[in-house]
Amino acid sequence: MQIDISFQNWQRLTGLLENERDTLDKVIERLMADHAALHSRKGVRGGHVAPELAWKGVSLPNGSLLRATFKGKTYFAEIIEGRWFDRESGSRRTSPSQAARMITGSATNGWLFWEVQRPGEAGWCRLGSLRPAGGARRQNRSA
Repeated sequence: MQIDISFQNWQRLTGLLENERDTLDKVIERLMADHAALHSRKGVRGGHVAPELAWKGVSLPNGSLLRATFKGKTYFAEIIEGRWFDRESGSRRTSPSQAARMITGSATNGWLFWEVQRPGEAGWCRLGSLRPAGGARRQNRSA
């Protein structure tokens, strides 16, 4: 079977490959699962939307916005139903560092890479500044 796809969409899909063993078929499966979760409320516990996403002592409520600038371009993400979604691709990310790596193409400390604005807050702060003592320590990115 052959599936016609534009070069632009092929590039976007290949950009979502997570490692050398990943396949385009798996990328499409993840995108479809993420789409279904957003539109049919899959993964919602007891009929309620997950109230937040939490890692390593940091809680980000639904509606939290994240941003990062890399090589002059600003990237955005949002916490929706307790999950991290990249605004450009719509893909779900599993951690701040994985989200940063998808942008930079190399291992990057996501706690230093991302800024966050939680609902009701006027300003942005470095994501790592929200971690309990001993949080993000090293910065490993080039701007």
